[in-house]
Amino acid sequence: MQRTVLWRQAAISFSYYTQGNAPLAAAALGFCSIIIAVSSVVYGVFAMMEKEKNYLLAKISLAAAGILLLVWVLMIVFAL
Repeated sequence: MQRTVLWRQAAISFSYYTQGNAPLAAAALGFCSIIIAVSSVVYGVFAMMEKEKNYLLAKISLAAAGILLLVWVLMIVFAL
């Protein structure tokens, strides 16, 4: 119980200290996540173009990367 309260107080004070802006490390991780999602979608599309191949993992990763990319696009659009 007390750990949760301390965690919330630390998060609130950090948010107040940074005035709602994320540190550079958080922005870099977000940007890397976007780049990885885009490259995963591109790789998944290329994997689907192979003839006479039916890769289940390519389909799963393409769907997951597409959802991740959609989440990032929605987050960026709503943040503007």
